[in-house]
This record gives sequence, C-alpha cells and structure tokens, in this order.
Amino acid sequence: MRGLRRPRGFAFAALVAVAWLAVSPPLAAQDSDVMEELVVSGDQPGPGFWEVRSGEHRLYILGTITPLPAKMHWKSSGVEALIARSQLVLGPIDVKAGIGFFQGLRLLPSALKARELPKGESLSGVLPPALYARWAPLKQRYFGRGDRVEHWRPMFAGGELYEKALDVAQLDRRNEIWPVVEKAAKRANVPLRRPEVKLSIADPKGMLRDFAQAPQDADIQCFESLLTRVERELPVMRQRANAWSRGDVPQLKRLPLDDSESKCLGAVTATPAVAREYAEALRRVRQDWVLAAEGALLRNASTVAVVPLREILAPDGLVAQLKARGYTVTDPD
Repeated sequence: MRGLRRPRGFAFAALVAVAWLAVSPPLAAQDSDVMEELVVSGDQPGPGFWEVRSGEHRLYILGTITPLPAKMHWKSSGVEALIARSQLVLGPIDVKAGIGFFQGLRLLPSALKARELPKGESLSGVLPPALYARWAPLKQRYFGRGDRVEHWRPMFAGGELYEKALDVAQLDRRNEIWPVVEKAAKRANVPLRRPEVKLSIADPKGMLRDFAQAPQDADIQCFESLLTRVERELPVMRQRANAWSRGDVPQLKRLPLDDSESKCLGAVTATPAVAREYAEALRRVRQDWVLAAEGALLRNASTVAVVPLREILAPDGLVAQLKARGYTVTDPD
C-alpha cells in the first residue's frame, strides 16, 4: 500500500495546495517511549464500514485518518470485493485551483520566498518569549544545532518540526486509503465521483504577495498548535492510529476528534479573497456531497464512500447530516 513520500513540510504543502490549486539528532527518552509503544505493524484490517440504509439500498462509508502507523499495511481485499459489486464510489472532497502546471512552476521561487522571514529576523525575535522557550528544546531534539528553520516563518518551522516528530514516532501523515480505493474502482470499472472545491485564483502572484505580508497572528497560532501536537498529542495520535489499524471502532469513538489542521488552514487562507472563496466553495461542496449520497441511495443497491473519520463522528459532520434527513446509520461490526 505504501507509495512515494510527500514533500516534507506540512505547512508548505498546505500553502502550495491553496496557491497552486501548489541528520535528526539522537532520540530523547520521550521519543524512545513513543516508538516502544507503537506496536501496530504488518497487515491490518482497518475499521470496516459505517452503513447507511434506505430500503434495500446501502451506502458503505469508510472513515480515514492521518497519521497512520508507518509500517502498517492495510488489508484491502474485503473493500475491493465490495467495490467490485457496487455501482458507484463516492470519494472525499478534493481541493483544486485554476492554476496551470507550468504557471505553478514559475511561482515556485515566490512560494519559497514566502516561507522565509524578512531578512535579519528569526524566530527568537518573532515569537512571544514563552512560546520560543517551548520551541527551543524541541528544535534541539529534532534538528540538532542547525539553524535553518530559525529563519522560516513560524508555520513553516512548526510544520517541519511536526514532520520530524512523526518520523521519529513511526507515524505517517500520508492518506493512502483513497488511492487504494480509487485503483480498485478503476479495475472493476465502477464509476467514481469526487466532489471538488475549485478555487479560481485570478492573481496567484498577488495572493502569494498578500500571504507573505499577512499579519503574523494566524501564523503564530498555527505554529503553537503544531508545537502542542508534538509536545502533548503524539500519544493520542498513536492510539488513534492503532485503533484505526485494528478496526477498534469503540476506541476511535472514545478518543477526541482530530481538528489539528484548522488553525494552519486559517493561516494559509488568511488573505480575505481566498478565505471568502474557500469558505463558500467548501460549504457548497459539502452540500453537494450529501446530495450525491442521497442520489446514490436512491439509485444504487450498493455505493462505497470514503470520508475523513471526523465527518462520520462529529455532530456537524456529513454523516450527521444524513441522519438528520432520516437515514439509519449503523456502526461497523
């Protein structure tokens, strides 16, 4: 199930998605504990399907999470068999922007420049003292004596720290569940539908310029949320990853919902034009997903859908919207 690694840098990848839609030190004792407790590896079944019923018609929903155990291999044969006898696969929401590939390549130098703090500035002068005091030992632990990230904007430095911490904890932020499902649907000639958020960025260079000049409050909030994840939330991420891998739905429901990227997304879409368009497009596409699910339940005996687990468990999630419309939802066995 494993494929190519994504480019490093969580926050930079988020910026590129919006704009183009574009040696670790020895382990500390805490890091060793994280690795010793991460026992899930090899073939694992995943959590099964939430089942939405309308008469004799069924919508089977698979919830995905990130990160997952880096050495886990998802046993997808049962999912592939269900897809082969279904009439539609409904994918997770996709975010795209109207920027061509070659235009995106020309923007890369500007995007990289947006990652840097103004010349002469560093995190020690940009961050509040208490926040920098939290950052300093984590920087030493995961980056050693290198000061490269000291001159990056806070969200980018935090994103690089987060990626390093996941590597040490043997967790992987890639979501490879959907690609497996997508390939299975194509092999079985089952139609695919994936609702899209389309952002039409008329002036991408201007957007990058506005992002580079945006106030640092949202940037610092993103940085602090990523530091908190590394400091305190790795054990919960590990528990959630293990529970998903083993198919332990009760444990998944007991653990707090993961809303880790919302503050960083807010920083990336901080420019007013992008924020407004993104919010409205996301509202429309969530509505489209619910309508597509209802249409599938009306027409198809069997439909398979893939959404983030949060959309299944949250009180305002997509599955909650289906329940509010009168559909019966059953948890996996």
